[in-house]
Amino acid sequence: MRAGIRLIAICLILMLGAGAAWGTAVERPRGNALQFGMYGLMEFNTFRGYTVAFQNQLSRDLVLRSSMTLSLDFDSIDNTIQDIDELSLWGEAELKEWNHSARLFCELIRFRGEGIALYYGGGPYACYQDRQWEDFDVGYNYDYEETYRHSTTASRTLELGVTAVLGVQWAALDWLALHLEYRSQVGYTKEKHDSRREYVDPAGDSLQEETRISDGFRLYADGVKTGVSIYF
Repeated sequence: MRAGIRLIAICLILMLGAGAAWGTAVERPRGNALQFGMYGLMEFNTFRGYTVAFQNQLSRDLVLRSSMTLSLDFDSIDNTIQDIDELSLWGEAELKEWNHSARLFCELIRFRGEGIALYYGGGPYACYQDRQWEDFDVGYNYDYEETYRHSTTASRTLELGVTAVLGVQWAALDWLALHLEYRSQVGYTKEKHDSRREYVDPAGDSLQEETRISDGFRLYADGVKTGVSIYF
């Protein structure tokens, strides 16, 4: 948090200092650009928490910014339990989790100004996420009776909406610009949650299945982000 505040303060000082020194002689970089988020003082990251954004120059003051991310995550954990005293307890457990997601943003942005420029705009976005968990274990209790448990959970989420952005860009070089940006989003989200739990135990077997569907609108803001644009 403190590093982010320091970075914003440094950017503002550089913008004001450069504007006072160069006046209106500095022109805003134009052309296509790649954009990255910048967190801390020297740490580069993905723009807005997603992938690198591509900015396409449409006219002198109008650009089209788009970004897309595909995420494929998979985790697997195996565990063996053994307790030896007067009786023996043995078991094996396995946990699998995977998360697939895709995010697409498309924004039309208009600039006002040159060396220090104000920009604003917005556009549609779409997000899809598929998460699944699988938990399995089998073993013997202290009475040498076999136990078995298997559970699966699947969650699928689709979100559609629009974004609005407002920012300030400082032309550091003819190919490099720094910017501060505030953005908010409003979207419709629909989620389907399926779960299945199967138990096999000497005390009795059971099977539980559940499907839950939820939807609704949400409005949220990302706050102020810092970033850098590389023009080419």
